[in-house]
Amino acid sequence: RQDGNALESLHGERPDGATPSVDLAGLRLHLALYAARPDVHCVLRIHTPAALAVACQGEGLRIDNAWGAQLAGRIASHDFGGLDFEETECADVVKDLGSREVLILRSYGFLVVGSGLESAWHTLSVLEHSLETQVATESMSGANEPLTPTMARRCAETFLTLDPRVVEMGFDRALGGAAIRLADVLV
Repeated sequence: RQDGNALESLHGERPDGATPSVDLAGLRLHLALYAARPDVHCVLRIHTPAALAVACQGEGLRIDNAWGAQLAGRIASHDFGGLDFEETECADVVKDLGSREVLILRSYGFLVVGSGLESAWHTLSVLEHSLETQVATESMSGANEPLTPTMARRCAETFLTLDPRVVEMGFDRALGGAAIRLADVLV
């Protein structure tokens, strides 16, 4: 990338010796995922209060609401080892994620991968709704009403068959105030 007059490599190195302007630990993690998963072209991380709260819970993300059920079978877990994401930590993240799309980084947040920005953003959007729903329902008294197995299966199938145009509309709507459209980002 170009930063002023100095080019910065994918590894954050600058020919002028200046301090890199990227998060090198995060970059190491993203590069490890791209190298290990040829199907992955977008990696997103989320550290919202809801994401952190659920990542800190022993049971992690529950799939007992319509949002969470869409992610059934897509979630893995990783015992977060610190902010530096050294080579061994990156290898463990890759191993723990496997072929799934969502990774709970215990006590830190969540990571989402996708074949592109659209698919990763869609998964992230469903995840965030699920996280917020879980946090909200846990703050209320009384037991949660679980989804029936049939409804949970239908929710998961809906996620798999979502029309990409609907995902694009949701992305554009989410960024509406920023005057950015998905098509602008994918140039």
